[in-house]
Amino acid sequence: MKLSHQLFVGVSLLLLLALLGALGVSFQQTRSYVATQLTSHAQDAATSLGLSLAPAMQGGDPLVVARTVDALFDRGYYSEIRLLDVHGKTLLVRKLAPALEGVPAWFAGAVPLAMPVGESLITSGWRQMGRVLVSSHPGHAYRELWEVGRWLLLLFSATFAVSLVFLWLVLRAILAPLRDIEAQAGQIGQRIFREITRMPRVRELAAVVAALNRMTGKLKAAFEEQASALVLARREAFHDSLTGLPNRRALEDRATHLLRATEEHPCGLLLMVEINGFRELNEQHGYRRGDAVLRATAAALAAVAGPSIFAARLGGAAFALLADGMSGADADAWAQEVRSVLARIAEGDPELRVHGYALGGTVFERERELGALLAAADTALSAARASGPNCLAVHAPSAAGDEPGAQAWRALLGRIFEEGRLRLFGQVIKRLADDSVFAREITVQAIADDGSTLPAGRFAPVAERLGMAVELDRAVIQIALPRLLAVAAPDGRWAINLSARAAVDLEFVAWLAAQLAARPELARRLVFEVDELAVASHTREIVALAGQLRALGGDLAIDRFAARHGAFGYLESVLPAYIKLDGSVIHDLHLRPDNRFFVRSLVAVAKVLDVPVIAPWVECREEWDSLQNLGVLAAQGYFIGRPDAL
Repeated sequence: MKLSHQLFVGVSLLLLLALLGALGVSFQQTRSYVATQLTSHAQDAATSLGLSLAPAMQGGDPLVVARTVDALFDRGYYSEIRLLDVHGKTLLVRKLAPALEGVPAWFAGAVPLAMPVGESLITSGWRQMGRVLVSSHPGHAYRELWEVGRWLLLLFSATFAVSLVFLWLVLRAILAPLRDIEAQAGQIGQRIFREITRMPRVRELAAVVAALNRMTGKLKAAFEEQASALVLARREAFHDSLTGLPNRRALEDRATHLLRATEEHPCGLLLMVEINGFRELNEQHGYRRGDAVLRATAAALAAVAGPSIFAARLGGAAFALLADGMSGADADAWAQEVRSVLARIAEGDPELRVHGYALGGTVFERERELGALLAAADTALSAARASGPNCLAVHAPSAAGDEPGAQAWRALLGRIFEEGRLRLFGQVIKRLADDSVFAREITVQAIADDGSTLPAGRFAPVAERLGMAVELDRAVIQIALPRLLAVAAPDGRWAINLSARAAVDLEFVAWLAAQLAARPELARRLVFEVDELAVASHTREIVALAGQLRALGGDLAIDRFAARHGAFGYLESVLPAYIKLDGSVIHDLHLRPDNRFFVRSLVAVAKVLDVPVIAPWVECREEWDSLQNLGVLAAQGYFIGRPDAL
């Protein structure tokens, strides 16, 4: 029970006891007063009647005696009048049956009143002629006592109610700082470091709040320092300091990951970009202008990049774009768009004008060595360089020529989504500590017009580039939710991927919320994974989405962490269910001490936020063993289990 409730109940009981005591004392005083009044009333009546009866009894007229007694008795205030002679013999008796009008019977039984008897001698001179006994009727006394008791009860009840309200307000005002302290303690437990701005007026509480604020500030500074050091080390190792793009090392890690995962990433395009005459530009105009050209080129390439397109600077005047799920006419058309973007830079601002760009690329559709892929792209780049400024050369396998273009892809995907031609699978995610199931991730394949299957790595990047990612996510969820309801509840949760566009699309988010609200039991078993690039680029929208999902019982996780950013600034506000690393970090982890250091440091920082770290793309025993020593909670990959059809 809360302290405020305990204090409220305790003080209320004490107040109730005090009021009940006061009520009892007041009622007892009233009862004593009424009893005294009854005694006085009976005695006064007996004295008066004795004086009135003396002449009648002296004259020996019994009729006058009876009328005198009846005149007093008929008023109804007496229960009995008895006339006795000098020997104690009853001469006359008048009795009134007891009747309590307007008073509950239980009240008369609970509050007994003694029936006082007034006595008076009847004398004539010095001669005694008899005695008269008068008993007051208790009905009027009980009625008066009942009315007084009711009013006392109402008064004390009203006083108690008003006192309770006043007590609650006082306790609420006094204990408000304690609620702030409790909230701050809970936030620290959730690794949210916020200071209390409302200082209490009570000196002792103000000292406690000040101490907590100092502790919170130190914890926040320590966490931010640790996170910043990790981000800086990662950035220095995998990013170009001048342009801010990932460097050659990052590109090679990413390409190696794509080339290894042939089922999920069956094809792609590596496009190299080189600035023509860059050395002469530096010699004629200085390195400052050359750096400006490099930054402008990097900004243009970053603008065309996305969740499935990776931009990097290889060094010098060379850049590269690695596009996942791109082949054939689609690759040619996209490469032409990149060439047009760079041509505008070469022909635009005089301060940034260069002698054009050379673009050379190669399409890969099956597993190849990274060295062979880079050599093929470099050969295409040499051919473009020899053709003149702003020329493009793309080498592709012969089979790639039959690939559909953008319009054909748009029509095909539209039919697939409309007809629900999607096949769902579930891939298990297991805890490293005990090999138990942590969750299952839903993966998807599409069924083409000829009945062949298309892996997600083939059509999902195309849907992203064509602006159809929201339709894809909607189609997957429409199929997944009814099927998951029919599946026996597994141990662990179900993870569903959301594209960056869907995660920030208000109409889609409202639709998703309605779907989850209609299935509350299933919603508590769902977590939606969003790419790190979307979280870093649209933090406010993702925070709002995470809040909506949690309100409905679901949750949100961050996917492909460290693929580009690897930053921690948004984690405190998003508070994801878990962080899933990018596959390029896990590949050959046992042979990469730099990646092992990053994973270990990431786990330490995420632990401060109470956010677990998940490792995907685990393909061999050596990678699994390496993760067990790094503090990673769970892992996913073909070594652990292949996707099973739902």
